[in-house]
Amino acid sequence: GKSGAAVITVTHNGRLLALAPFYVVRDGRGIRQLRLIGNGHTDYPDLLVEPDGAAESMAAIWEGLARIPWHMAIFTDLASGSPLLSGPVPSQFCTSILLYDVAPCLVLPADIQTFQDGLPRGLRRTLRRGRKRLEQHGAISCDQVCVEESEKMLEVLYQLHTDQWRRRNRSGVLREMRVREFHRRVVRT
Repeated sequence: GKSGAAVITVTHNGRLLALAPFYVVRDGRGIRQLRLIGNGHTDYPDLLVEPDGAAESMAAIWEGLARIPWHMAIFTDLASGSPLLSGPVPSQFCTSILLYDVAPCLVLPADIQTFQDGLPRGLRRTLRRGRKRLEQHGAISCDQVCVEESEKMLEVLYQLHTDQWRRRNRSGVLREMRVREFHRRVVRT
């Protein structure tokens, strides 16, 4: 059916405090469904909400949702800590929460060496072999970078993404300038 983005942002003094990336799609019966962008394509589609002032941001998001024409909201695959699951839902919205899939999570250690040391021996061996195969094609590295470098890395990501989808004779979601600008804004905050 027809769909359209319905992105809600919450800002204060020019600073992004929350981003709620929704879209509305009309199903075959004409029912407008509100969904999270990435639903069905990412592990945990969700809102981005700064922890300080989260209650106020969520109130603003609910207020924004009240102004969007939709009949039914379907938010699947939410993480247990999702802002959509915490705090009160305005009384004008009828809600039900269903647990239908358990999604385990992994708490990562503070540094990569501790993470690697905690992996099973066979997996460490497989990763070493894979790394050696990659190194046959050139040098590889994993680096933590500052904001300026992150913006350069985004450009590399955009190019890799474009190349990957071009090989399939298709275009990916990162081809749109507004999507790229969103990622740039996130990196800067």
